[in-house]
Order: sequence, then C-alpha cells, then structure tokens
Amino acid sequence: MKKPIRARTLRSGRTVKENDESMKLTIDTKCPDKWLFVDLESGNVWHKREGETELNGHFWRRATEEEMTELEELVSDHFADQL
Repeated sequence: MKKPIRARTLRSGRTVKENDESMKLTIDTKCPDKWLFVDLESGNVWHKREGETELNGHFWRRATEEEMTELEELVSDHFADQL
C-alpha cells in the first residue's frame, strides 16, 4: 500500500510536499551576517547567532527589527524592479 503524500500549506496558500525524513540545508559563505532565512510556512525569519558556536543547541535566532526592515526594503525593491 502506498504511503499518502504529506503536504504543508505555506502562508501564501501554496501547498508543498513534506519529505519522510529531515534534510540538512547548508550555505557556505565567508560572510554569514548577510544571510536571512525565511520559513514560508510559519513566516518566521531567522539569522545566525553571534559567534561560531550553538547556544543551547540552537545556532539560529529570530531576525531583529532592523534585519526585518532590510528584508522588507529588499523585497519591495525586487517587486518594483519587476514592474
């Protein structure tokens, strides 16, 4: 018997497939402070913690208000360029 396909619904309403096992995503960079990661399901935006080590098992923290403003400006500029 086939396993049912599990799916997640993103904030936009789009549905995406959920894998059976977790997957590690890796970014190799010389400048980690320039990256933000967006969870399209929850809407949370993440940034790396200061320093090179995890804090209580967590390497990520929620983006600051300043980082969120930068993201908002970037997205607005992107869509303005598309017009």
